[in-house]
Amino acid sequence: MKKVNHLLCLFIAIVSFSCSSDDEGTHNDPPIQASLYFPLNPNSYWTYSNISDQGSTSDSLYVNGTQNQNGATYTNLDARIPGTAFMTNLLSQNLVRSNSTEFLLFGELSTPPVEGFPEISIPLDNVVLFDTELPFNTVLSSFNGAIEQLINEIPLVIEYAVKTEQKEHLENYSVNGRVFDNVLKSRIVVTLAITAEIEVLPGVILPVPILSNQEVLIVNNFFASNTGLIVSEALTQYELEDLSGTGIDLPFPTEASSTTTQTIDLFFIGN
Repeated sequence: MKKVNHLLCLFIAIVSFSCSSDDEGTHNDPPIQASLYFPLNPNSYWTYSNISDQGSTSDSLYVNGTQNQNGATYTNLDARIPGTAFMTNLLSQNLVRSNSTEFLLFGELSTPPVEGFPEISIPLDNVVLFDTELPFNTVLSSFNGAIEQLINEIPLVIEYAVKTEQKEHLENYSVNGRVFDNVLKSRIVVTLAITAEIEVLPGVILPVPILSNQEVLIVNNFFASNTGLIVSEALTQYELEDLSGTGIDLPFPTEASSTTTQTIDLFFIGN
């Protein structure tokens, strides 16, 4: 009987320890809110210095109220005109909001700023710019589509793909000698492919590749805790196919490459 009692006590002890361990293992810290990495409080503003192939400029962003869209409340970020950096224009020409751990963008994305390049507007429906809880190299949003456009009387089919990615979580990041703690890095990548549709005979269409599938825009963004966007690096690049002998003449360069770096100068987070 004593042996049975000892075994029973041992069984109860093991079960109690297991339950206690499970309780401790399921205890999680509350998620880090996205608003911590881009506060949208009233009266908040940010100023930036930009360096590009065309020289140096400055931008500013500021919170200018809210707007209801599709049953959700978004924040309007406005910019001092003209905005020159890519993220200044993207944020100020669209709507943003925080959703728990996600920072979301609603509106549209324009094509790279290359003179003569087809003007493409890509719809953005709650695209995630960063997530405070997701690990390195996680795809946040991904979508694609196609647009038909007439350039120099040439019908073009422009296929696009857009994705946003979560990148590193950094303990700190230095910007112009100033160190920011708790920094998130994320990325926007836009891929394009362009095909001309040439009618060689009535009803007979010959597809002619103009631009092979290429990443034409890559934007690396850094967001700091209790601050917002502190750095944005936008690379625009493409190279057309060899169109000699095709008779196709397009009003934009056969290749382009440019980089714009946007770094924070001053900021104020309102109450």
